[in-house]
Amino acid sequence: MEFENYKENLAQLINWNKKVDVKQRNEATTRLHLINKLLFDCLDWNNENCIAEEAEDKNYTDYTFYNPARVMIIEAKKEGSYFELPLGLERRTYKIKSLFSKDSTIRKAIEQVQAYCSGRGVTIGGVSNGHQFVIFVASRNDGTSPLDGKAIVFKSLEDIYDNFLEFWQFMSKTGLAEKRIEKELLSISVPLLPAKLYTKLDNYPGTKNRNLIQADLQILSDLILEDLISSEEIEEDFLKTTYCNSGALSQYALTSKNILQSRYALLHDKKVDTPVLEPMYSKKGISKNFSVKEFSKRPILLLGDVGSGKTMFIKNFIKIEAKEIIKETISLYIDLGSKAAFSTDLKKFFLDEIAQILLDQYNLDIFESSFVRGVYNVELQRFEKGIYGEFKDTDHREYKKFEIEYLTSLIDNKEEHLKHCLHHISLGRNKQIVIFMDNVDQRNEKIQEDAFFISQEISANWDATVFLTLRPQTYYKSKLEGALTGYHPKAFTIAPPRVDEVILRRLSFAQQLASGEKKISCLNDSIILKLNTLLTYLEILEYSFTHNRELIEFIDNISYGNIRLALELITTFISSGHVDTEKILRSDKEHLDRKDGQRYLVPIHEFLRAIIYGDHEYYYPSATCITNVFEIYENDPKEYFLICIFIDYLNKASSKSKFGFVDTTEVVGYLQNIGFNQEQAYRGLMFAITQKLIETEARKKPKSISDISKSIRITTLGAYHVKKLISRFVYMDAIIVNTAILDDYYRRKLNNTDIISERLERVKLFKEYLDDSWQKIDPEICGFNWSKYSERLRENIESISSKLKH
Repeated sequence: MEFENYKENLAQLINWNKKVDVKQRNEATTRLHLINKLLFDCLDWNNENCIAEEAEDKNYTDYTFYNPARVMIIEAKKEGSYFELPLGLERRTYKIKSLFSKDSTIRKAIEQVQAYCSGRGVTIGGVSNGHQFVIFVASRNDGTSPLDGKAIVFKSLEDIYDNFLEFWQFMSKTGLAEKRIEKELLSISVPLLPAKLYTKLDNYPGTKNRNLIQADLQILSDLILEDLISSEEIEEDFLKTTYCNSGALSQYALTSKNILQSRYALLHDKKVDTPVLEPMYSKKGISKNFSVKEFSKRPILLLGDVGSGKTMFIKNFIKIEAKEIIKETISLYIDLGSKAAFSTDLKKFFLDEIAQILLDQYNLDIFESSFVRGVYNVELQRFEKGIYGEFKDTDHREYKKFEIEYLTSLIDNKEEHLKHCLHHISLGRNKQIVIFMDNVDQRNEKIQEDAFFISQEISANWDATVFLTLRPQTYYKSKLEGALTGYHPKAFTIAPPRVDEVILRRLSFAQQLASGEKKISCLNDSIILKLNTLLTYLEILEYSFTHNRELIEFIDNISYGNIRLALELITTFISSGHVDTEKILRSDKEHLDRKDGQRYLVPIHEFLRAIIYGDHEYYYPSATCITNVFEIYENDPKEYFLICIFIDYLNKASSKSKFGFVDTTEVVGYLQNIGFNQEQAYRGLMFAITQKLIETEARKKPKSISDISKSIRITTLGAYHVKKLISRFVYMDAIIVNTAILDDYYRRKLNNTDIISERLERVKLFKEYLDDSWQKIDPEICGFNWSKYSERLRENIESISSKLKH
């Protein structure tokens, strides 16, 4: 969005606010109506840059902004709490203590946010009532108390509009990155980074339009590859055909094997007394210690990263592996992912879901009269002997009324009622109750802990065995300080299967659906007719993944064990507006006509382009899993290579470590020896962790530099960026628009263009600029060698140029 559009959004907000008849807004409504819109519609902040109600030491901050570390905290006050500001002075900055003398409300607000910032190591703090903003440097290291400093003040929405450029420079994501507030208030000289190329582009990041074929392919690929596989009609066949056992090591990963083998190692504090986690699969198959036959008074945890295949394991276990055993149980599968996404009361959702499953799958209505009377038969016998029993013979109607009231009181307590129902069912049918709580790991840590408490309570007090899916890092964190403290549940790890095997099996199964070989009732004639093009595309992909190692290598390393992401990358390619679909189909037909046994072979650059750009016309880092590793924050040309340097260092050092982890201070020291300051080093680490190029021991996102784990290691995503992407034209061509160019000459030359020959020349110029910047680093003390990758990039450019000439 352009600067003018943000200002127009502000104008619309002001006009709307004038027309709305709202009584004095409380704090929550002020945030919803005004502050949220000011921060996210009128500035360049995204939701992913902000955490609302962030807790630390039982203190909650209204807005905490990240870029990538915490950079600003804003506290909201209700609309009626107007700040009394000095009159008659047309100034932007005021001494903070002069504001205190005018208004005790503003004093309390500033002191509150200053304490939050100081305690969390955040530089910028601010307060707002939706109309006024007071911004100041809340954490200083120059020996001056923050409250003895100055503040930037915007007195009204109209003041913000009339001086929107100033507001933008101080409050925007871009302005904070350039330290405009520090420059203004501390009178420090902070070299500003030049504007990136995207600021000159109309409608950045733009939307890449799809043609009719691509639009159809998007719908059909989602249907065939994702939606239909969950259909009960074909689910069992799908599992038999496509399921791959977890734990097999990738053949394409660009990191050392010890990292893959220790995927779930050291995700916890070494001092925590936790049981050794047992892998679900070994060479002999599923662990002999994993069973639904044995009744457990503790929940059984299934631990695995997001997308590692926990859901597929559960479904395959129920439908295939233990099908006959499951038939002898009452099996209840509960999805706490998308299905419970809007539920605010997890226990209520859980109880409602069990009741619905019993009705839908077992035709058991827990509120049906005869069933209820069967559940509470003993209680009704006792009731008959009680004080109301004498009415049974003298006034039968009155007795029935009292009896119904008694039963109503029993079923009103739904939790106890459901507990009694399951006990009754288990005894009556002589079957064990087994509950699978899946996709818990897709929810936040609080809900994951709540789910564990529920599963623990059910396991301990109900006649049911509960299986619960969690992320490993949540498990260890809870063992240390959360819900699992004092509990010792049985836990199994589920490592992801080999990505290449999953992809080829899924593509093969999808072809059988698209061709009609496997019948499914929801595919009508009109859909089947359109599936012909998708079928050809699927055949091309299967051929390409079989014959082009680079494609599998890319998906395997980018997805880093997330099978869900790997499959999303394929559907992204199929429907991408950046792919010449007609050319692919035409070329494939020519191969078929020649009957040479070959098909169209998707080249890596074609696949890369679709993933790098996604749905956008230009590279937009917030909407892709591909990171610009040449991002800089200071006016220092060495910084272009900071990410590559320490990722290369981690990759080499990982082979010397049992689990691939390297001491963080060792990495920082290495970077300082090369010439980077400590702030650059830690900021680079924060950026790389946020972008998942590296990971910490606990895999947590640090809130500040001081919160970075003591040990870090490379991920396959990080390895692929450095080992492969930086020497490819398609990647460098994309990130140019999002890279700050410090040199005036190169900045003037690097313009936007759609013509391929001009883009090749532009990347040549960008390479030349990076070559010049590399001269600022002493290669004798740096293990990473940009010159090697620069040469590979030159070869890639020349190869493309040669093909264009022919």
